[in-house]
Amino acid sequence: MTKHRLLVVAAISLPIILIVTGLVLVFANLGGDSRPAARPAIPRTRTPAGITAAAIAPLRPIPSVLPTVDPQTQAIAVAQALATNFARHDYAAARAISPMTQDDASLAKQYQPVTKLTVVPVDITPIGPSQFRLRLGLVSQQSSQNTPSTVFYCVDWTVDAADGTVVQGKSASLKTVQAQVEATEFPAFVPTCHNAALT
Repeated sequence: MTKHRLLVVAAISLPIILIVTGLVLVFANLGGDSRPAARPAIPRTRTPAGITAAAIAPLRPIPSVLPTVDPQTQAIAVAQALATNFARHDYAAARAISPMTQDDASLAKQYQPVTKLTVVPVDITPIGPSQFRLRLGLVSQQSSQNTPSTVFYCVDWTVDAADGTVVQGKSASLKTVQAQVEATEFPAFVPTCHNAALT
């Protein structure tokens, strides 16, 4: 076989070999596993034991507006604050609520025996948006020279619930008990105060 013939045979055989090889690779791929790759599993979260669905539900918003205090209730609270300051002999705090002309010595002479002073609402009359005229019973528990007593007073105070101030008015002493007792020990306290003539 001449050199020229060998070149011709090689030129013809090489494309055939390449075609056959390509077909073999194609069929080999077709014969493999053609299923799509599995998706990775998504981890599941578990609710801790003891926690219910209601516990993990979105929280309700907290109301932005707080309930307001009734002015009448606030007025009684202001009156009680003044009475408490008298019983504690804190005359500076008492003057912050109710301006008074008496000096500390005069107030001490009046309130020194007092150990507890409690207001008992009797009549409440509105005289303005936050102002009330209060007729109050005062239960004044006292101790003088180790001798306990309770004096029941009746007073008229004008209270401004918004400003937290008191204007003291007329008063009267109704009854004295030689023991420290509460208002319940004087059942007629409220009606007696209601009908009392104050000076």
